[in-house]
Amino acid sequence: MFKILALSLIFVACVQGQYAGERCTLAHDRSRGTCIKSNECQLVFDLLKCRRIKPTLCGFDGSVSVVCCPNRKIDLGVCAGTGTNGGNTGGGGNRPTIERISVRKCREFKECENLFKTAIVGGIEASPGEFPHMAAIGWPLIDGSGYAWNCGGSLISENFVLTAAHCTDIRDSSVSSSSPTMVRLGEHNIKSNNGVIPQDIQIAAIVKHSGFKGTSKYHDIALIHLTSRARFNERVKPICLWQSPNFPSDRSIATGWGKIGYVEAASDTLQKVDLQIIDQRVCSTFYKDRNNRKLIRGIISEQMCAGDLNGGKDTCQGDSGGPLQIQDPEIACAYQLIGVTSFGVGCGGANSPAVYTRISSYIDWIESVVWA
Repeated sequence: MFKILALSLIFVACVQGQYAGERCTLAHDRSRGTCIKSNECQLVFDLLKCRRIKPTLCGFDGSVSVVCCPNRKIDLGVCAGTGTNGGNTGGGGNRPTIERISVRKCREFKECENLFKTAIVGGIEASPGEFPHMAAIGWPLIDGSGYAWNCGGSLISENFVLTAAHCTDIRDSSVSSSSPTMVRLGEHNIKSNNGVIPQDIQIAAIVKHSGFKGTSKYHDIALIHLTSRARFNERVKPICLWQSPNFPSDRSIATGWGKIGYVEAASDTLQKVDLQIIDQRVCSTFYKDRNNRKLIRGIISEQMCAGDLNGGKDTCQGDSGGPLQIQDPEIACAYQLIGVTSFGVGCGGANSPAVYTRISSYIDWIESVVWA
């Protein structure tokens, strides 16, 4: 069910900004409909399959898309997944298996030509080009001498980088803008190119998830639209988006140029660290009694935790927005993005795993922006 949930929103015709239960207008024929969750409207699946009619998106309910479901009956004959469609809700028959655009793009992205050797606390330096999706996000220094690379990100298409929403508004007296203006791709040493010329691309627009509020730590995810396309090569290539809330193992890898210790400086070279994915219920206990007004609901399903409960391995300041990834189950030299570095308590302390935004909870939203 989850693979076809919300229809693969590359086909969305327009966004109306409405909520479930409200009346809506279908873009293709201006007929009336009702906004409901996409997994409750079989007819939009059938219209797409049988007549190539693009569904109209009302908005989102959390991370689930809400579509404009036709009120009238439409006879689609035997083409539809339920035979002759007599209503507007699901619940019967077999839905057409529509491949998500992010899955299809993943196949295009993850071709690899070679294998790599198998400010991160407790990590080691990554090999140049080992994480070709890694992006550095920069703010212009007030003295005009360059950029402050305060956050990380993940290249997920030719035009978009995924990062944390809190990384799109940072107050720093050394920079001339609270919003980032530059993305750097293909970098290894952030202060020395060593003969490698990275790709610096200006930021055209930033799209934060509508659920993100600066007063809380929920829905901490944003998309950066680049002014020009990234040029793919061995050092610059998008990462795949992991589709499931479950993982093949409890091992993951975080990467970044952040601090290598709570009181240490940021790393010049890209670091990587192996982290354990912490069970959601276990992680919730560590944050339950912290009396944090920005985490009043505790750890929710759209979040996940990773770290080392014994301490010594963690992400830290400056790693925000960067990827939490797992090795691709099919290709050893490719990775799948499972989380976005969001926040933590200190760096590398015992029983203090960091919290990450769970990618699988936002596939609908990502697709609606990146491949709309």
